[in-house]
Amino acid sequence: MTAPALQQCAALALEAAVRGTQRGIEGLSVKQLIDLHESGHRPQTVLTAFAADPETPAHLARRAADWAEHAHYGLWQMIFPLASPGVTCTDLASGTSRYIAFPPGSLDGVPRWTVWLGGVIPVDGVWRATGAGIRLSPAEADAVAETLSKAAEKMIMTTSGGMPLAEMLPPEPVPYRDAPPWGVRWNYFDPKDDPLYTATISSAVMMLAARLAADVELHRASHPEDAAGHPAPASAAWLDEPHVALHGLTPREAEADTPSQMLLDSLFHQFEYQADLNGPFGRPGVDLNLLYQELGWGGE
Repeated sequence: MTAPALQQCAALALEAAVRGTQRGIEGLSVKQLIDLHESGHRPQTVLTAFAADPETPAHLARRAADWAEHAHYGLWQMIFPLASPGVTCTDLASGTSRYIAFPPGSLDGVPRWTVWLGGVIPVDGVWRATGAGIRLSPAEADAVAETLSKAAEKMIMTTSGGMPLAEMLPPEPVPYRDAPPWGVRWNYFDPKDDPLYTATISSAVMMLAARLAADVELHRASHPEDAAGHPAPASAAWLDEPHVALHGLTPREAEADTPSQMLLDSLFHQFEYQADLNGPFGRPGVDLNLLYQELGWGGE
């Protein structure tokens, strides 16, 4: 793993340790957790202790309290990552949308549909990225989102009393080549309007972010061919050829039902990402607008 990657993993681990999670809630039922949440109960962590310390300067105490109370960790998908001054992002893990300010210059040259794994915090009314995180391709983000979904399911099972923590199955491998199309899910389905669910997802991302970032970096090093994703279309004939990624359907046939159309949308996200990507894995291929027009999608 490269030195910059190690630094990001360490920074994510530090954020999780500082923000922390409350001990002693593992045996509570879902109803008990909901009651705690609705009663205004807040976990006691390093951040809350820092915010409550009378020796802490007021402006730092306020920011620490905001971080402890409102920080949202997720997989932030950017359709067009051009800061002006912020970027509209959708958390693929929960479906939540935020307008996020990133550090100056951090999005220079970033391809369309890039996903940022990390946390955002409200600072003086503006959602800002914490600065610690890792950029993912659409295909990588799908795989990580699937892993996070399963992790959140296990967290809910342990708090509902159905599975003690000691009996939890070990984490499953990240499905880099066999993940559902999370990157387009919220175009087809409405996210759950449930603050507790969103908080559970955010906690899962926070606790696993460093581990997932390290896993992605190690996978890139051992499987560099995956960085190229699916081969970009060479011509419009691609629309009439069956593809494994579409379960044997042609792109024109995939338009017939929602599950297949989601797979097709996901492929185009990856193609657009690759067309913008610099370096040896950038694959512009055929003019994608031509394919959109052929499919009746109205061009760009």
